[in-house]
Amino acid sequence: MIRVYIERYENLDEAKRRILNKFAIEQSFCGSYYINYNAMGKPLLFSDGEQCGEISVSHTDGVLAIAISDESVGIDIERKDRKISDRICADIRQWTRIEAYAKWTGAGVSKRLIAEDLPQDLIITRKYGDYYVSVCSLCKNNVVTTLI
Repeated sequence: MIRVYIERYENLDEAKRRILNKFAIEQSFCGSYYINYNAMGKPLLFSDGEQCGEISVSHTDGVLAIAISDESVGIDIERKDRKISDRICADIRQWTRIEAYAKWTGAGVSKRLIAEDLPQDLIITRKYGDYYVSVCSLCKNNVVTTLI
């Protein structure tokens, strides 16, 4: 299962803490979760000094999106009216799909990745108000979204 949390924020670090606290409560977990980053900048979910799951983080324009799963996961959120060069991709919806896939693979965005056909069966994209959110994972059919 993938848990996706979307929250407006003024302070990004506080919003991350609120989401991780909400996740802990939903899991009936008495401890606390926190995010560490590997050498490549990929976020990792930790508790009590041990990695305890997969996490992906994206933020734009005062909105934070976090995906938490037992399996590798990638997420991206963008305003639906954000302009993107058509030399990069067709539209901002497609860009969120590229970003989510790049985070899922851990390879990052590259010209090669932008040019290739993405595996459509791994990525879901939803519109939430003024935003597109894309999530990439092997278990994409089991996504629970919480708007905070």
